[in-house]
Amino acid sequence: MTKKTTIEKFPEKPANLRNTRNYIGLFLLTALTFYIIGALVQQRTQNYKNAKKPFLDWRDEGVVGPVKDQGNCNASYAFAAISAIESMYAIANGQLLSFSEQQIIDCLGGCAIESDPMMAMTYLERKGIETYTDYPFVGKKNEKCEYDSKKAYLILDDTYDMSDESLALVFIDERGPGLFTMNTPPSFFNYKSGIYNPTEEECKSTNEKRALTIVGYGNDKGQNYWIVKGSFGT
Repeated sequence: MTKKTTIEKFPEKPANLRNTRNYIGLFLLTALTFYIIGALVQQRTQNYKNAKKPFLDWRDEGVVGPVKDQGNCNASYAFAAISAIESMYAIANGQLLSFSEQQIIDCLGGCAIESDPMMAMTYLERKGIETYTDYPFVGKKNEKCEYDSKKAYLILDDTYDMSDESLALVFIDERGPGLFTMNTPPSFFNYKSGIYNPTEEECKSTNEKRALTIVGYGNDKGQNYWIVKGSFGT
């Protein structure tokens, strides 16, 4: 575990925004092999006992934006990072804004499937992020980065980086949605409903990874699961 992330307006925080330092955390999971909405989690009953609630869905709190569609641009790293930042901002400031994936795509990693969401967070800590309205998604990488610092919200340094599901559960419960990366076998893209529980062989059959956002957790007839938001349309 390394740091926390907070958000304020750049270059000057408006008076109506609360100081979010030490209030919201964002983290990246790098060792998760159990995935999508209702994704099966290892049976760690004690972890769920340590959480304040047996079920949590941050969508119910109005702090999770709608599912976006990355189309043919393999930029899940950007969409997952932005999704988590949108929720953090909403929790801290009571307003759900839509931030710009296109800025990250143009100014950092393009539509590259191998791009790392933590790389996106590091960039955002340095540069800040514009709104979707100011820098809308176009489905591909533009030839030029059009970043305008005068329109950006600054991401203050503090991002958690962990691979422990036990800690992840507690942080999601106490602080809000977080990021993770995962292998995505073909069955992932055929998911429609229920608990997605690929075999270990499926997970090892591909090295392609996608980044997604965890927005909650629960238990269904003894099966612990994550509630996960992607960027592949609805």
